[in-house]
Amino acid sequence: TLHLGAHKTASTHLQHALRLHNDVLIAQNVAFYSPPLMRAENIDYMGRLGLIRDSDENPRDVLAEMKQAAGKLVISEENILALAHPPSKPENAPLYPRADRALKKLLKAAPDVQFDLFLCVRDYAPFYQSLYSQNFYGGLFQPLDRFMDGFHYETLSWSDPLGALTALANVRSVTIWRYEDYPAIGPKVIDAMIGDGAGAQVDLSSRVRHLGLSQLAAAELLRIGADQPEKIAKPRKFENRKIAADVARRYPVGSDNPKISIWTSDELAASTARYHADLDQIAAHDKVTVLSI
Repeated sequence: TLHLGAHKTASTHLQHALRLHNDVLIAQNVAFYSPPLMRAENIDYMGRLGLIRDSDENPRDVLAEMKQAAGKLVISEENILALAHPPSKPENAPLYPRADRALKKLLKAAPDVQFDLFLCVRDYAPFYQSLYSQNFYGGLFQPLDRFMDGFHYETLSWSDPLGALTALANVRSVTIWRYEDYPAIGPKVIDAMIGDGAGAQVDLSSRVRHLGLSQLAAAELLRIGADQPEKIAKPRKFENRKIAADVARRYPVGSDNPKISIWTSDELAASTARYHADLDQIAAHDKVTVLSI
């Protein structure tokens, strides 16, 4: 089972909750791997599986090592899906244009291994607002118009990455849910991903989800970017990330300091209508199950 955590869809929150409930995972006979293990330098499962570099190992053997005596192997890792908009892709590239790249590698190396995929999707306008906010945390202090120039927002659809994934012979099923239903939908997701009855035992209130960047913090970071253009043209990521974290702490989201907002009410409504239409199309696919509250 692969949980392909799309960005800004509470993947980290879900991973953290599952790690806190290792007793539930043991009771369900599940071997669970999330980023701390997948990316650990001394273990390097991402590399050994051939997901981020060429590997001399057979991925079937690596998966067996990860699973050991467990009845089920569950991997939750955002980097398998890759970036929503890789910088080397053209502006007309679809959303998550490399979504199927890692699974294609696994299909070639281990064609008999079948995967059940799990993916959370999100309404487009809030999703891109959150991605824009995350850009600041990532050390890129760029104006909204420059951010939006990197892709064709009006034509982007979850149908594209999901279509690419369902077309793969090594993908047996895809289960999706809406970010807008989380955490209420969480128990159903966990039951489907981990095992029946597990969802009721996992407390999803144990950690507050990321509140995002405030409007004031974004304005301050844009001022810094305007005063020092090199922070836009050639962002010094590590230095800028520290600056962003410091500014976010000084101007936290609160009742008198709202989150960054980039859309009008009409744009939000149009996005929601497009999102629902896309979900109807996605739900019609035979490999896809859409969970709902």
